[in-house]
Amino acid sequence: MRGAMALVAWLGLAAMVPAQQFAVEKFLDDQAFVVARIRPKKVELNNAIAYLTKNKVIPQAQAIAFALLAGTVKGSLDRNAEEIFVVYSMSMVASGEFLPLVAVPTKDAEQQEKLEEMLRKIPGAGDVLKTKRLDNALLASSPGTLERAARQLGKPRPDIGEAKVLWGDHAVQVAVVPTADQKRSLKELVPPLQKPLDKHSSQELAAGISWMSFSMDPFPPRMKAAIRGADARWVEKGMSFIKDALQFAPLAISDADKNLAEPAGKLMQMMGNGLKKEGNDIVLELNDPQPILDLFAAAAAKARGSAQSMQSVNNMKELLLAMHVHHDAKNSFPAPAIVSSEGKPLLSWRVAVLPYLEQENLYRKFRLDEPWDSEHNRKLVPLMPKLFAPEGETLQPGHTPYVVPVGKQTMFFGAKGGKLGEVTDGTSNTVALIQLPAGRAVIWSKPDDLDADPKVAFDELTKGFSDRITVGFGDGTVRRIKFPLKEEVFRNLLDKADGKTIPLLD
Repeated sequence: MRGAMALVAWLGLAAMVPAQQFAVEKFLDDQAFVVARIRPKKVELNNAIAYLTKNKVIPQAQAIAFALLAGTVKGSLDRNAEEIFVVYSMSMVASGEFLPLVAVPTKDAEQQEKLEEMLRKIPGAGDVLKTKRLDNALLASSPGTLERAARQLGKPRPDIGEAKVLWGDHAVQVAVVPTADQKRSLKELVPPLQKPLDKHSSQELAAGISWMSFSMDPFPPRMKAAIRGADARWVEKGMSFIKDALQFAPLAISDADKNLAEPAGKLMQMMGNGLKKEGNDIVLELNDPQPILDLFAAAAAKARGSAQSMQSVNNMKELLLAMHVHHDAKNSFPAPAIVSSEGKPLLSWRVAVLPYLEQENLYRKFRLDEPWDSEHNRKLVPLMPKLFAPEGETLQPGHTPYVVPVGKQTMFFGAKGGKLGEVTDGTSNTVALIQLPAGRAVIWSKPDDLDADPKVAFDELTKGFSDRITVGFGDGTVRRIKFPLKEEVFRNLLDKADGKTIPLLD
């Protein structure tokens, strides 16, 4: 991990050096299988960060810092950067030194010295990456790789040269030329294709690849890819497989997430339109970045949703734990409400568990003998702990979606809290906490929860939920139950003592 981080840092530093005419071929041997060229000046860094910020991949709070950093780095790159070369060979793997060789064209020893000085300032980089000066380049890699690179004069690699010819005019260019041993291993190890692609032979496809060439701009995303086949017959088979795979991909993606199906379908269609044969090459060019951006935006939204869902799950687990700590301290779970001497509900159970959420100071500010909306207590509504507001939810200030099911048959009923021994179905079979849709969120300090009385219509219970409902069980676990949800199953999960245990299908 430290080696990878140091390598990334080194690439960033090396990109600030202007290049002279440079021949990477002198660092190739007969086992080299990857050659890459990076031209940082062609990377639209500012636009990329603006896009990532807009789609909330980069948090808004960090947007300014990212923009300033991007402006500083981009300005330096535009003034100085020309190219960086990366070479990887099986001889490096065989020697036990797995870092590739990074070669940076330089003008003179002064530039080399500045780069080495910058590298030394990166924590841990000097322990992993070493450098070696040549007349017109500075090399960085592991010690053994550097020594071999300094000695070798290069071996003719026309196959790598052919792959490089097809590079487009992009920021990142990569040629992958499998060695004979790699081709043999790939043919032996590649698994058979599964339906609906099982009519194609994975071994035949793998065996027929001579080399691959990739050229791309990270942002806006554009690319050109080429695969050289062994002969015209292989090209026909390869084209057929790729077309079938492009047709099947949106269906497979839809099974995983329906929201990604439409943008994935548009991207696959564009890829199919850009696919062509040129001699023994299969070539794919993508010059319209929009379908790629649309799919990325949909995937980013899904990732944010997953992260937000996990954060909400953790919130619910903390609340469930607080309920159990309350039980340990007071021999009962919190009652649905803190009540007056006449039994009138005043404040929510959410206030009662504050001392067990490291919110003792806030708890002490409440007047427990006054209702939530008294002149004094109302002022505390805006002080709702962050734990009650899951990230990403659009909630009114002071509102929370976390409620308990209230009713005679639930874990929460009456002026006194229920006891663990009363949950005869078992806490792992009884719902103790529910996350409502944002539109049904309640004021956090108000004694307002989900009325789970059997007389309440099932449609009313589940109103506003889309495809899932997130529930916390009495044992502290949290699960998301898919819809459609059978009424009998849900009501049995709410009942603490009906004698029925329900297998839960997540």
